[in-house]
Amino acid sequence: MGFTPITGGVRMKIDKIRTWFQGIAAIFINSGVGFINKGSEFLSQVSVYQGRDKGFCMPVLNCHSCPTARFTCPIGAIQYTMANHDQNVIKTVPWYVLGILGIFMAIFGRAPCGWLCPFGFFQDLLSKIKIKKFKLNIDKKWYFIRYGVFLVLVILLPFFLREHWFSKLCPCGTLIAGIPWILLDKSLPFGWFFVLKLAILIVVVIFAILVSRSFCRTLCPLGAILGSFNRWSLINLRVDDGCTKCNACKKICPMGIAIYEDTGSADCIRCMKCTQCPHIHIVVGCSTCPGEKKDNSETAPVKE
Repeated sequence: MGFTPITGGVRMKIDKIRTWFQGIAAIFINSGVGFINKGSEFLSQVSVYQGRDKGFCMPVLNCHSCPTARFTCPIGAIQYTMANHDQNVIKTVPWYVLGILGIFMAIFGRAPCGWLCPFGFFQDLLSKIKIKKFKLNIDKKWYFIRYGVFLVLVILLPFFLREHWFSKLCPCGTLIAGIPWILLDKSLPFGWFFVLKLAILIVVVIFAILVSRSFCRTLCPLGAILGSFNRWSLINLRVDDGCTKCNACKKICPMGIAIYEDTGSADCIRCMKCTQCPHIHIVVGCSTCPGEKKDNSETAPVKE
């Protein structure tokens, strides 16, 4: 199967389009009405949105315990299945969640991280804060941390202890569910465990300001799952023979990737900022098929 390059004026506007898309997606994903009015007192009683959309898993990290979360978090759903397992191994496997993730991964790879994820959008906004940034060289050790988080906190601990341990510590959950619930429900305890959750969130926020998408790079278990299909997804990237390896793509990449080294990198969130370079193309189909005609157009400056 060949590839179909996507080019044109949209190439230079892709980052602005993505920012708007992220904002709209964040609002839509959290547009569930979880508040109940009682009498004349507004918000006198609060509940989590439980509409029909809650049965669908969006391929993003967004705590379903947030009062306005419209959809279910796939990581939370996997933990729920693990914590409520029985002796039937077939029933223990979260087939529904894996099926939804599989469809998105087969088509988009890890693109939901770059275009849909509210917590990823939050980190992108934090990275815009004007402060001296640190360079974080991506190494295979980061892969082990992400998959370790997924294996231990999402699979093993929920399976053996029957508790949703990643959700208990998740900084996204603390931000959009833990803090709002503490403010809305005065009966909830503000104990040492909530202080621990706040401390984790603060550390994640600080690192997100200093290093773009630091949580996505190192700890996100959902990113680890979605990124595993980057190499074979329908929407892909291709670098032609005109690439001079100038590293302009790496400088503007929120994940710090030199995409010419590996277009199927599990770290790539498919934000498409690197396609400002005329030698990097968005393709539909096979991006690594031999014998394809290569584009050797002149190099153009890449906007930072």
